[in-house]
Amino acid sequence: MKDGPLSDGGRSNRIDDLNGGAPLNDTDIKFEYVGGGYYRDSAVPKGKVAKTIHGDEIIRHFEAKLAAIEKEKNALAAFKEWVHAYLDSKGVPHHPPGPHGAEGCRIGDRMDYVFDKM
Repeated sequence: MKDGPLSDGGRSNRIDDLNGGAPLNDTDIKFEYVGGGYYRDSAVPKGKVAKTIHGDEIIRHFEAKLAAIEKEKNALAAFKEWVHAYLDSKGVPHHPPGPHGAEGCRIGDRMDYVFDKM
């Protein structure tokens, strides 16, 4: 991990330490380039101490976030596939009428069909 010029009195400048260690809301993170491959947390007002983070570390942070999201997406897709296969094996129609399909949730209509038959 590269550490660079620190603007916080010598403490770590890891991206995990931004926001006082609180979970990061990545949509609110804004950086301004300060040179040498380093970025300053521009959410901190000028004149106040702000973390500086190397661009490579920012990239690694978001790559890890993207990998976690991709893993979750794949798990959800596998579950969806399993649910549809299970409903198929029980003879539940593929496209029963209902409000959920119009919103992109065919499983909702299929489940309503099953519960209506109970």
